[in-house]
Amino acid sequence: MSASNGYRANASREALDSRFASSNLPLRGAKGWNYEGGIRVPLVVHWPGKIKPNTTSQAVVTGTDYYPTLLEMLDLPALPDQHKDGRSFVPALKAQDYERGPIYWHFPHYSNHGYQSPNGAIRSGQYKLIEYYENGSVQLFDLEKDLGEQNDLSKAKPEITKKLLKMLHDWRDEVDAKMPYPKTATSKPAKGARVAKPNNDRRSGSNLPTDVATFAPGWKVRDWGGPAMRPGLRTEWDGRKKVLLTHPLSKTVPCVLSRKIEVPAGKKTTLELEVTNHPKGNWKLVVLINGKEALSKDIEETKWQQVQIDLSKYGGKTVSIELQNRATGWAHEAAYWSRIQIVH
Repeated sequence: MSASNGYRANASREALDSRFASSNLPLRGAKGWNYEGGIRVPLVVHWPGKIKPNTTSQAVVTGTDYYPTLLEMLDLPALPDQHKDGRSFVPALKAQDYERGPIYWHFPHYSNHGYQSPNGAIRSGQYKLIEYYENGSVQLFDLEKDLGEQNDLSKAKPEITKKLLKMLHDWRDEVDAKMPYPKTATSKPAKGARVAKPNNDRRSGSNLPTDVATFAPGWKVRDWGGPAMRPGLRTEWDGRKKVLLTHPLSKTVPCVLSRKIEVPAGKKTTLELEVTNHPKGNWKLVVLINGKEALSKDIEETKWQQVQIDLSKYGGKTVSIELQNRATGWAHEAAYWSRIQIVH
């Protein structure tokens, strides 16, 4: 896993550095992908007296090959009914000619990190083909010349693409691989499937208006979303007591905290905020005063930040203030507030 599930390309360098534990370069992708970064791993075999130490092999093998390989290593008879998908790679261990044949992958669902859609893949010789189930699109790569899978050859080599795609489809039929299907108004989940109960209330699980009034009396909230993050009051968060969590309604519709105040004349008045973000996501703080932008600040570090806005120039007037929790991508766009105060 070369990055956390909160990876987003538009994050700051500091945020990316904090989320990336390693690099799979030159391989493309990581855990949860059918690119080489997700399926190509090293294999170490220790077999004293049988194989030469400190040697390497370029043989391509897969997990189902272990069973028949171990049987042969132990001089036990093969059990083909129990390892139909596997082939012993003992010849490769003994530096003999070895060609395993095609290897198949079936990934009929979405990855938990949200970047890999349902797909299947086949590796045969130097070529690998990936088929995406949502729209039937394919990619073809020559792994001998393009280990990083940057050059899609599906259009340039149509015969190879057609051949591998047919092999992949035939294999799925042979093993009765279960395929995803489009969700419709009448479709039902498969028997035994774990399906969350439907909930169409995007704001369920939170009495956010009441929580906002408790946290910052006089302030109101509108256009919030993110039910999975349970917007509302937290007893404690990142060393602060009584913290408010808000979340935008959508990528384009921010969550808004608002109120009107009378700014006294001849007296210094300051709007003071203390905010931070979720470790897996950033957000943008925008402050509007009488509909005009007074502040726009990207909240990209998971540490409490002090924000102050001088309202003294509005002395003797009533002003309308909006605090907007805007999305900058679309992952964990939560805003955490430990203080919203008007200080005279």
